[in-house]
Amino acid sequence: MSKTTSPIQHQGERGADFVNAVLDAHPAHIAIVNQFGEIVTVNHSWLRFAEANDGMNAASLLPGGNYLSVCDAAVGHCAHEAAAISDALRKILIGERNDYRREYACHSPNELRWFTVNIRGLEYKGERHAVISHINCTSEHLDRDHFKKLSLVARATSNAVVITDANEKIEWVNEGFTRITGYEAVDVLGKRPADVLQGPETSIETKRAIKKALERGEPIKTEILNYTKDGTLYWLEMDIQPIRDKNKRVTNFIAIQSDITNRVEADKKLRAAQAEAESAAKAKSEFLANMSHELRTPLTAILGFTDILTESASDDGQTEMLSTIRRNGRHLLDLINQVLDISKLEAGAYVVESVPTNPQQLVRDVVETLRIPAEAKNVSTSVKCDDAIPERIMSDPLRLKQIVMNLVGNAIKFTECGEVRVEATVVDDDLHIDVIDTGIGMNRDAAVNMFRPFSQGDASVTRRFGGTGLGLSISQKLAKQMGGDLSLVSSALGKGTHLRVMLPCISVNADEAVVHQRDRKLSTPSARFDTTVDMPLKGMQILLVEDGPDNRRLLTHILSKRGADVHTAVNGLECVNKIYPAGDVGLTPHLILMDMQMPVLDGYQATRDLREKGCTIPIVALTAHARADDRDKCLAAGCDEFETKPINRDRLIECIVNLVRRVPASVS
Repeated sequence: MSKTTSPIQHQGERGADFVNAVLDAHPAHIAIVNQFGEIVTVNHSWLRFAEANDGMNAASLLPGGNYLSVCDAAVGHCAHEAAAISDALRKILIGERNDYRREYACHSPNELRWFTVNIRGLEYKGERHAVISHINCTSEHLDRDHFKKLSLVARATSNAVVITDANEKIEWVNEGFTRITGYEAVDVLGKRPADVLQGPETSIETKRAIKKALERGEPIKTEILNYTKDGTLYWLEMDIQPIRDKNKRVTNFIAIQSDITNRVEADKKLRAAQAEAESAAKAKSEFLANMSHELRTPLTAILGFTDILTESASDDGQTEMLSTIRRNGRHLLDLINQVLDISKLEAGAYVVESVPTNPQQLVRDVVETLRIPAEAKNVSTSVKCDDAIPERIMSDPLRLKQIVMNLVGNAIKFTECGEVRVEATVVDDDLHIDVIDTGIGMNRDAAVNMFRPFSQGDASVTRRFGGTGLGLSISQKLAKQMGGDLSLVSSALGKGTHLRVMLPCISVNADEAVVHQRDRKLSTPSARFDTTVDMPLKGMQILLVEDGPDNRRLLTHILSKRGADVHTAVNGLECVNKIYPAGDVGLTPHLILMDMQMPVLDGYQATRDLREKGCTIPIVALTAHARADDRDKCLAAGCDEFETKPINRDRLIECIVNLVRRVPASVS
């Protein structure tokens, strides 16, 4: 075959058939038109296209039809495209141009389609012809359109977008990158982001985590401290994703970076403010605890000696004066407790229990306790408990009693005559305790503020009835901490008030109540001591460690009068030296009463020192700090029990007797 002979010419007589076979095998829709635009021949793809083209006369697209006429007749969204194609074809057929290419939309009712039309002129036997091909380019068009939109998003977004190759060399950055970092694309292309953006204060751990993820071809989302072109520090939230080819091989990484500097700075300020608030709350808590200690310590002496004097009062006048001292001392103690309660509740440091509780008995006991002061004001009291209330529910009896006592006490205080009713019911698995009085009531403005600390109706109410305005606030916060609430049902000025406490009503049976029983299982009483009513401490040796002379004198008197042989120490160091004297046999008391706040060596450290030396003598902590965490702190130091000041004499004596019976004392 000569170099000038074409494959088709070489086929000889089979040339035409061969060309037709090639055209039919081509996926493009191909037609040849003559100088008048008439279709001379088409391939199979063109035929299939003509037959499937909805809304168009297929015959007009077959040989004998006129392509120019089809274009000129086009309507709708194709009309503009068809006119441009028709104009180009006419110019090619008259020799004004030789080729034409255009992408156009040709949508059917069922799908979106795009085609690329290619027209090329040719001379055949002295006549002008044109070869027209239409190729479906829908997929390529959509890909380009998608890429174009992504490019627009990448350019328009305020975030930085960085594309690197598989070796982390930057290939493309958007305008957001320049805006955040100050680097133009020309400054960073071909460089690694870490080499350009990271600096001395960038976290080494974060850099290692990013490097590890990229080496493994894994995505990573993290926050990092970077540097701008002028050296300014800024914080980024960065999301890096690997891009893989069809063989799952990483070809690129794309990073979306958000400038979070303002957020990080705001977080720092928030944390600083939170730390400052926590510090202030701690200072407040410590101040209240110290104030409690400073107030409770003298109150212990005042109330204690008042009780002693009352026992020996010679006439009714003295008894009445001493009763006044005791009553006002107790009122001051209640005020201290309320201030501590509201402080703990606001700080979230209040701990509530969940143990078997008899709600009916508790409510009846509270009303009975307050019946006498109510009758003194000509106020009647009544209790009505629904039979549907379980005998025992899981609750905190101490806090529940505190709430009911506050509500009933308030109702009696603000009712000058009439009645106070307490009604307990079960509604939708909740215990409702309603306290209803016929007292002074309140208007709408006062009702809005009734649960705010230190709030009462107005100044005249405070002058007339007294009080701090803390009781309802404490009760509501306690109820919420117990999983319920305290709310005002109704109130009318001059007619009375209706309050309701609502708590979960989780019943327990008798067997479960036994399991939850909190009372200590005490051993059989020891025969060593005389447990008569008057001398329950007879035969006991007690070491009293107390730095305050007044309280030391008071407690010595109380213990001695009940039969104890009392030894004293003025601080923790003296106590330890009495138990473990140098080169001598030490004191071995049956029990140690240990004040926890003392000079030289406080009770906490003294207790720890004794326990470390092997001392098993029962130790009862005496402290004016009355919070739950104070009790925990004392027990953690090694104390066996915890008693708060002012001292309750009967409770202290009972505690001593129980401990001495239960715990054998020894000094190793």
